[in-house]
Amino acid sequence: MAEIWPPSALPPGATLPASTSRRPRRWFFRHLLNEPTWRHHRPVSVHTNYHPEKQQRMQAIFNHYHVAEGKGDWAALRRWSGTEGSRRACGGGGGGGFRGGREQLLPDEMVELSSRGAWLFHNLPPRTPAQLLAAPDAAGRAGAFAAVRFLPGGGVAVGSVEEEPRALAAAPAGVRARGGAPLVHGGSWSVEGQALRLRLGEEDYTAFRRGRALICARCSDGVEVFARYEGLACNTSGWHRLRPSEAQSGVATTVAGAKAWRWQGRHDFTFHADGRLDTPWHKGVWGVAPERGERFIFARFANIDHLLHVADKSRIESTRCEDGDKVTVSRW
Repeated sequence: MAEIWPPSALPPGATLPASTSRRPRRWFFRHLLNEPTWRHHRPVSVHTNYHPEKQQRMQAIFNHYHVAEGKGDWAALRRWSGTEGSRRACGGGGGGGFRGGREQLLPDEMVELSSRGAWLFHNLPPRTPAQLLAAPDAAGRAGAFAAVRFLPGGGVAVGSVEEEPRALAAAPAGVRARGGAPLVHGGSWSVEGQALRLRLGEEDYTAFRRGRALICARCSDGVEVFARYEGLACNTSGWHRLRPSEAQSGVATTVAGAKAWRWQGRHDFTFHADGRLDTPWHKGVWGVAPERGERFIFARFANIDHLLHVADKSRIESTRCEDGDKVTVSRW
């Protein structure tokens, strides 16, 4: 939904009031609704295409700003998560609104990923835009970014973004320039089903994972915090081109052969029994990845590593190690 008043639609000499917002999409549900001083703010345009539940969210926005002329039920708007679904309390399977696309959280995988890089948390602890602006100095605002690693045994290491080269490179330029110590220290974590129970500093959160992202909701009020994994998705240290002794393994015989695979259903790929790999872009190599299990192989082409899960004889799920991008490889 978008409601826009072009200059031509305004009466002669009229201007938009100072309280009107021109903020881009994602700001409405992630930020505006969490800022008490903006409760009576009337946006010029609200773009909901980024979110699922488009019709329901559009109806809630329309009811509040048009039917009720900005005096509707504020809680009816705030019930929507900044990502997917509704905000929920932490108890009873709760926390956060994230529903679709959840990935199973495996404790060993969280620890393994953390051994190769940190999760970059934004706005930790959660502060409204007004509170961020009221921070005593720029370094205090930069300190809202933290590099978090999940440790064996349920511990959490919270460090400065400056200590993590990949996280620092992904942080906003202002954070890189200012530095700043994190505003929270220490914590704990555990996995319950698909949910991550997380304590950072003095506050409790529940989180769900989608790819390289964590969507966390503070248990006290449902305000959301977002994090992204900035390490390498794969441990490539033991990877080597397929050896003759490995060519008869179950996963190798499944993928090798004259019949080609198709990358994203469009680009032909051929895994040769001697470890050569033919792609439309570059020649490459492939081999087994026993450290991940008997159904995993790797592919390396154009100097880029991919971890491939051989789901069955006709489908492979590929994860690019550099950034976690996922595609499907199918046989034809």
